[in-house]
Amino acid sequence: MAELKFLMRAVSELLELPEAICYFNPGGEVLRDQTGLRQGLNFAWNYDLPPLDMWANVRLFRTEERWALMDTVGMGQLDLPDMEAVYDTNKYEPEDVERFLRNASLYLMNGTEEFEDGDSADGPGDISWIALECDDSLSDPPRETIRWIPDDGSEPPENLLRRAEVDLDDDAFDEEPDDLDDEAFEA
Repeated sequence: MAELKFLMRAVSELLELPEAICYFNPGGEVLRDQTGLRQGLNFAWNYDLPPLDMWANVRLFRTEERWALMDTVGMGQLDLPDMEAVYDTNKYEPEDVERFLRNASLYLMNGTEEFEDGDSADGPGDISWIALECDDSLSDPPRETIRWIPDDGSEPPENLLRRAEVDLDDDAFDEEPDDLDDEAFEA
């Protein structure tokens, strides 16, 4: 986190240059102009919080008629899993789900405990949300996530509950492509 805080101070100074147009954090898919960056940093520093929304983005996907997926992207920069929430759009407001994901991310950043399968947390709707550890996210980029499901009796579509495992085939990295020209590397 120290590196990201240092980067924020450097970026703030660089945005003073007339040639600078914005701040872009590709790892967190965050794009802010100078005003947006300053507002976010000032809010975080005034409340003694890390500027999480300058490092990680929250995205919303409509998956089915009533169901949505909201996720964070960028927590890997802090060696933490991203968060996902699957919910019925007729029961929960997106801003409440976003606040829940941000708070869960802050909890991981500030604590020594991790979320595990079956853990619960108070969430939107004043009910418990259940954590699922997932080896692969429901959206790109592929990454480990903690997926939150409201414990309200509703049943999300099966495709929103899958927990695919990332299978890296190490042998594929050992094979030399057929189109390499070894002579190009000889002096």
